[in-house]
Amino acid sequence: DVLCRVGCNPSSISRQRTMYCCTNSTAKKHECDVYSVSYNTKNHLSVLTQMWGSVWPHVLPYCLLNVALLGLVDYLQDSYDYDLSVTDKGHALTNMFIAFLIISRVTMSLNRYNVSLDHLITMYRETRELVQNACLFTKEDQSDSAKQWRHDLAYHACLHLRLAMAVIDYPSSNKPCWEIPELQGSAKEYLCSTCQTVGITKRWSHFTRGLAEDNMRVPIRAAYLIRDTLSSS
Repeated sequence: DVLCRVGCNPSSISRQRTMYCCTNSTAKKHECDVYSVSYNTKNHLSVLTQMWGSVWPHVLPYCLLNVALLGLVDYLQDSYDYDLSVTDKGHALTNMFIAFLIISRVTMSLNRYNVSLDHLITMYRETRELVQNACLFTKEDQSDSAKQWRHDLAYHACLHLRLAMAVIDYPSSNKPCWEIPELQGSAKEYLCSTCQTVGITKRWSHFTRGLAEDNMRVPIRAAYLIRDTLSSS
């Protein structure tokens, strides 16, 4: 797989979208390109004029064609009294279509929000059950090593949930996961070292990730700490 990034300055990222474009042919090599388009929602001018991820290359030719047709119709009407204009009754039908599309988009957004909320509720429930079951199944062992193991498992499980919430809060707080006060000790050293933004993994990466994209990868790496703690029992 070949990874390529298309974006703007990572310091101005407030929201990020990822589009996957895979091409499959009869060639021996299969390539899959990942395009990460970054944009700042607070600056509409930068969104309209940015080089990567802008819709202008696709929209501008149709805009120019529309202006040219309007000029042609106006010229024929003024010079040759040849009317090619149409009535505005079609706008009523257009408004109905636009209202339908707006309702559809709002419905899709609400459905996406409800799905995310269900996943978050599942994370809360599974975290609680994991810690409770670990304490229940190992309650006979009251040695210091067993207590430390239960403490580490509970800390890593709760930390994983806190990091997921930090990713959700990032668009409004602008605080990455590795800066939350709950992240301390060896867990912070591990997560920071594996981040491309503040770690050393940049030297081995095929492309440069933005701050928002790197922030979203932290909970995935935090799950390794839970697996490592479970395997060390």
